[in-house]
Amino acid sequence: MRRAAHLESPARGGEIAAGTDRAPAGAVLRAAAGNANYAPNQSQCHARLPFADLGNSRWRLKDLLGDATYDWDGNDLQGRGLYLDERPWSVRFFALTRL
Repeated sequence: MRRAAHLESPARGGEIAAGTDRAPAGAVLRAAAGNANYAPNQSQCHARLPFADLGNSRWRLKDLLGDATYDWDGNDLQGRGLYLDERPWSVRFFALTRL
């Protein structure tokens, strides 16, 4: 799924590409989401994740390419989406696990 940066952000004109995948039932890793800012400037967006069962749970997003870990409300993920504020030319790949 591809979303442009918010028009009101200073990153106007930048873009973030995001993609997702779901693990088979019973797998330890629940789902994954990757994104890349392929712009020479900071970019922001809300990336909606295409999973219907995110709500009514807390989720841990662990960046498998870096050190970042975020705990996120599933209702927010399902509604507005995952908020991304990315450095120029940055890449992240998040593992999602239910808390």
